[in-house]
Amino acid sequence: MSVTGATGGPAGTGGQGGPLPPELYNEDVTCALCGKKFTVTKVRMSRLRVAGRDTDFNVTYEGLDPNYYTVWVCPHCGYAAPESAFTELNQAQKEALLAWLGGRKPTVDFSGVRTWDTAMAAFKLAIFQAQKRGARPSVVAGLCLRAAWLCRAAGDATEAHFLKAALDNYIVAYDKEEFPIGKMTERGLQYLLGELYLRVGRPQEAVGWFARVVEDRSGEEPQIVNMAREGWHRAKEVLKGAG
Repeated sequence: MSVTGATGGPAGTGGQGGPLPPELYNEDVTCALCGKKFTVTKVRMSRLRVAGRDTDFNVTYEGLDPNYYTVWVCPHCGYAAPESAFTELNQAQKEALLAWLGGRKPTVDFSGVRTWDTAMAAFKLAIFQAQKRGARPSVVAGLCLRAAWLCRAAGDATEAHFLKAALDNYIVAYDKEEFPIGKMTERGLQYLLGELYLRVGRPQEAVGWFARVVEDRSGEEPQIVNMAREGWHRAKEVLKGAG
């Protein structure tokens, strides 16, 4: 996967000086790879106001997009990962990453206020490194899904590429990982798989995954069940239109 902007180019507008907006704050952390301290910029979610919700769990906010700050990038060694998985490195993974990074430092400043280009460069670095170190498929999937959300907000056509990558990795996670996966129950991931299949143009598979949720009679997670029922109808409409 290309990491355009991670070593220069359009993403070089990151790390803007000046005071941070009230929604952001800095925090010192220790790199899980090289052990050096650096500063990350984080989001005060309590300051944000929800503007809308998409059917694939994307929440949009007025003004600032918190997805810009999902990925931490160490300025000393270049290690990039989401906060939720930043410390998930065993010795073999550390050795693989250190060998690949080869002591090269990022030429982009990922601290402070990020632009869209800088945020995408951080995601591409994190996705590539997650694959390189053999991270859990759900970690790769979550990064790809959030990258797709960033593309959607900007009207960028590579959204479809990231949605497909998220789908492929979540399928593997569904078969191999224990639940909950992230914050998702099995029912929640079944719903998301249906939604992703629908978004990548495979409504027949979407119907099958939505049906798994709808046919569950446990009475748990009624909101997810209702969303799956609506998704099932949307997928059927797409099939009807295609047939």
